[in-house]
Amino acid sequence: MAVEVVRETWPTHLTPSEAAGLADKAGQSRDPAVVEEAARLALSVLPYAYTLSAAETQRALLQCREQGPALLESACCAIEEAANQEIVFADVLFRVARYWHDLHYELDHPTAHQQHPNQPVQQHSVPFNSNPQPQQYFNLPASHVQQQFYYQQIHPSQSIAFMQAHPPPVPVTQQSTNSTLSVNSELGRLHQSQSAPQLSGSRLGNQMGSETRPRLVNAHRVGVRALATMAASANDETRQYSKYSQTPPFAEDIRWLFTISVQLGTPYFINFLDSVAKAVSSPFLLFQFAMEANSRLPPYPQQYSMPPINRSVPPPQPNHSRAFSHVAGRTRAVMLQTYAHPSAAELYERCIEQFYAAAGVKLSHNRFNSSDMEDAQQLLVAAITAFMRIPHGPTAHQLLEDFYKHVKKQKAWKKELYMQPPDMARHFCATLSMGYTPNFRYFASILLLSSAIASRHAETILRLGSPPECIC
Repeated sequence: MAVEVVRETWPTHLTPSEAAGLADKAGQSRDPAVVEEAARLALSVLPYAYTLSAAETQRALLQCREQGPALLESACCAIEEAANQEIVFADVLFRVARYWHDLHYELDHPTAHQQHPNQPVQQHSVPFNSNPQPQQYFNLPASHVQQQFYYQQIHPSQSIAFMQAHPPPVPVTQQSTNSTLSVNSELGRLHQSQSAPQLSGSRLGNQMGSETRPRLVNAHRVGVRALATMAASANDETRQYSKYSQTPPFAEDIRWLFTISVQLGTPYFINFLDSVAKAVSSPFLLFQFAMEANSRLPPYPQQYSMPPINRSVPPPQPNHSRAFSHVAGRTRAVMLQTYAHPSAAELYERCIEQFYAAAGVKLSHNRFNSSDMEDAQQLLVAAITAFMRIPHGPTAHQLLEDFYKHVKKQKAWKKELYMQPPDMARHFCATLSMGYTPNFRYFASILLLSSAIASRHAETILRLGSPPECIC
């Protein structure tokens, strides 16, 4: 057969791209034997996936997929072999990871696949809660919190709700809940995952390892490799704006990999977090994963703490790195003192840094339209929420004040946001009301009273005797 001859001789006469094109054309035949040989030709090209475009590689993968799990498994191994030699596109690697996930249910758990052969298998999925239920934050007495968490270096009265959500959950009795209820409707709008009902029960999957779920482990490994590819191309100028948005490139793939990591257990979850800290630039997405890490990882005793994580990849915005160099390490140090896991602390440190970088990108260009205005408002509201979750009041105040000064230096703030009507102040007030604490006056004075957009609300804020919904 002609296709078989091409498969055996193409490396001598054709490029991988040309061979992939021939395989694609042959795969459109009505003869099943020709289609099968075309898939095998496509398989022979995949070890050179680093020379192919993403579309060519995905088409070759699909041809193998249509011929059954055996050929698909060989195709996934071939692409991973290619990735060991040169860089393969991240979207291709995420596709391979998803195919490994499909093979896990087809071959390792065939009964689950047979029950719903025409539907994607959703069993054992871990919810990544992007629309959380309203939460309750309780101001517990200091002695009670010290007894539960053994905070020594940072007084619990200075902690904000971030560490109050830290496992294990604090048993709250009727006698000790003189607390204020904070309804986080704005957090749900910003897609921040902190839902207590979703986190009940086991926080991480049982650690059965590669012996019983080898293909699921393969899916995790290839997904982490895709994150490494993203980190290597972090300075790509073509995505400087989109990668700081709420839906950056590959956001859904990264969330899917999160669920796989949770299923596999703590070592895989920590590996995922460390990779995300290096690969992701969106502060919104980093904040989501930081909250998940804080909820799922157990407290980490300080005497057993790890050494600082060595960053092999610098922040993706070197032009703006000077803006937050003076705050580097402060968030991580505070969280380690409150027994956060080192990976969670590193991820939150990265989140704070990326709020600086995102503000520098989104507020520095000359043409600023209405959609940019909305993006800037969402960024500032999310930044306030993230800074208020730092588990040490004075440090949170200092960092937030410094971030606000950084924002005011940007071109768009001076030309556009500074003169905006009270909509911006309304967003700020709504955010501050979510974390209404005795420190509210301090936050309000920093973020509102010093700017022109809040000047008309200054007297009302100073007379504030109730949560700030009344002024918005």
